[in-house]
Amino acid sequence: MGIAAAEVSKGHRIDDLKTDFNKINEVLSSLVHEVQDDLADIWPTFRWLLKITGKVDELVTDFSMQLARNGAWKFALSLALLPDSEWGSAIDARDKNIADKARIVSSPGLVLKVFFGMARLGEQGSVGQKIMKLQQ
Repeated sequence: MGIAAAEVSKGHRIDDLKTDFNKINEVLSSLVHEVQDDLADIWPTFRWLLKITGKVDELVTDFSMQLARNGAWKFALSLALLPDSEWGSAIDARDKNIADKARIVSSPGLVLKVFFGMARLGEQGSVGQKIMKLQQ
């Protein structure tokens, strides 16, 4: 989103986009509960685990999303200051940084592995059946 904000603001003040940027982020943030409900439809055990964890999952998700949104805006500001010729290397460096952070999610520690393993215990049906359930 930071790249899009910098691209759209070329020749204009990027600060003029901040309100719209934040509104888009609010929309994305508001979808978290809907996604959790959809996942719980597929993995009934997931709903039980969310109840056990209480508000912890929401706090972690909200905090993580806030960090990501702030990082995206900060990147947009820095990218907007660069000449076009330097965008490619700046975006590559940002992509590498984000990929490094994503490895934490793709290679979770034991606690998260157990959590997700428990969530999948109640999983039923084929991929196609799950997609049909989500479309209802």
